Amino acid sequence: MQLSTISVRNAHRTHASGGPPGQMDSLGTLRRYGADERIWRQDESAAYWYRLVGGAARKCMQISDGRRQIVDFLLPGDLFGFHTGLTHDFSVECVVANTAVLRYPRREMESLMEADLQLARGVREIAFESIERMQSRIVLLGRSRAMERVCGFLLEMAYRAQTETQGTVSLPMSRYDIADYLAIAVETVSRSLTTLRSKRVIAFLDTRHFRILDWGALEAKCCR
Repeated sequence: MQLSTISVRNAHRTHASGGPPGQMDSLGTLRRYGADERIWRQDESAAYWYRLVGGAARKCMQISDGRRQIVDFLLPGDLFGFHTGLTHDFSVECVVANTAVLRYPRREMESLMEADLQLARGVREIAFESIERMQSRIVLLGRSRAMERVCGFLLEMAYRAQTETQGTVSLPMSRYDIADYLAIAVETVSRSLTTLRSKRVIAFLDTRHFRILDWGALEAKCCR
C-alpha cells in the first residue's frame, strides 16, 4: 500500500476515539453557528481554542487574487485554534447549520494542561493528528491527476468519519468546497465523482452521503 493511504489512515486513528475532553468541559462555552457563519476571521485574536462537537467547518484563507483556498475540514471531535502568535492566519467558517462548537480560554487551557498530564498528552495527540493531516494533504495535492486527488479526498473522509448506517459516509461540504480544498475546478470534481459512481467504486445515497463499494479500486486510483 502506498504512503499516502497509510498516512491518511494513521492521521485519524486517535480522532476516532473521541479525543480528550476530561476537565476541558468545565472551561468550555458552547455556541451554535449557522451555515457559512464564521467562528473567527483571519487576523483575529487567537485567545481561544475550540472543539467541534457537531456539524462541520472549513479552515480557509482568501488569496491575494480573491480566490479562496480551503486548507482543512473540521469534523466532530477536532480540537483547533492552536497558534504560536497572537492572531489567526486563517478563517474558520461553518459548513452546515447548527454547527456546535465549544470555546476554551487559551491561557486557562495551557495552565490546566500543565497540571493534568493526561489531558496534555491527549491534546498533543490531536495536534499531531492535525499536522499529519496537513502533510497527507501536501502529498495529495502533489499528484497531477484530478482523479487521484478526488479519490484521496474520499478516502480521507471515510477514515475520519464516524460512519453511519451500513458504512455510509457523510460529505457535509459542497462540491465547491471540495474543489477549493483540492485546488481543482468544481466541474472536475463532479466529473470525477460521476466516473467513480459509474464504475461502481462508490455509490451515492444523495448528494451528501456516499458508500465505498470497492476499497481496493479507490485506493489504487488514489495511489496510481
